[in-house]
Amino acid sequence: MLLVVAMKYMTAAPGEKADIKKSAVAYVVGAITLFAVTGILGIIEEFSININNNNN
Repeated sequence: MLLVVAMKYMTAAPGEKADIKKSAVAYVVGAITLFAVTGILGIIEEFSININNNNN
């Protein structure tokens, strides 16, 4: 979706670029949040596996 917004931004008139930037910010924040949550869940998984292995 971010690629579509970027293509719209490149082909938009100067007046429309401000509106497209606003929607692009939401997509970027969403993507960063998605990748951060994925990383955090990976860390939690590794932590829980280490705790499980230490208890056995």
